[in-house]
Amino acid sequence: MAEALAAEQAALQKAATDAAGVVRQMAPQREGEALAQVRKLGMKVNEIDTAPLVKAAIVAQDELAKEFGRRSSSSRSETRADLRRILAWVDRGVEYGVAAIFAAMCVVGLLQVFNRFVLNKSLSWSEEFQIFAHIWIVFLAIPIAYRRGAHLSMDSLRAKLPRRAGIVFDYLIEALWIWFAVALIWLSYRVAMVAKLQESPGLEIPMSYPYYAMVVGGAYLLMVVLRRVLRYAP
Repeated sequence: MAEALAAEQAALQKAATDAAGVVRQMAPQREGEALAQVRKLGMKVNEIDTAPLVKAAIVAQDELAKEFGRRSSSSRSETRADLRRILAWVDRGVEYGVAAIFAAMCVVGLLQVFNRFVLNKSLSWSEEFQIFAHIWIVFLAIPIAYRRGAHLSMDSLRAKLPRRAGIVFDYLIEALWIWFAVALIWLSYRVAMVAKLQESPGLEIPMSYPYYAMVVGGAYLLMVVLRRVLRYAP
């Protein structure tokens, strides 16, 4: 009788060990299917107490769920890090673009001065180029300044508000920025579609090009505001 009990306990321990291994390998399956596989490995498991088997299966499932949770959290963190990295590249590209446009403005301005006072022959397109370049710089610099917190603001009212009211006030300001960005994109695009029918007298390019600066600047501003609201700012 003692030998039979010992053999039965040994079989029970082996079946529990096998059950834990099976459950770890069967994460997507339901608990009922996992227990069916456990019964298959345990053979005569119905003839003995199944409580230890169920307990072992539950423990294994809990451990597996924790492991999957850690992996899922790590995956989300990596995704956020990749997104932040991409947004940082976009920021750097826009800043380099503004610097390049400003450098081009300076070069064209110096060239115009040289031609006018040295060669006594003015360029017909230099002033127009600098005007258009200035428009692009302004509307690309608006979101850059917003991202860096460089716009002028009055925080006397914000400082007097309670914490929760202050948070609501901040989100209201972000909502106004979103409204401004969307309106800028839509209205400037509509104007650009009309202005493309006309050419500039100096550069002889469609007059829609200056208005595209407002479209691009508004789109970048919208991206900056949304990622700030969603806490994706690098």
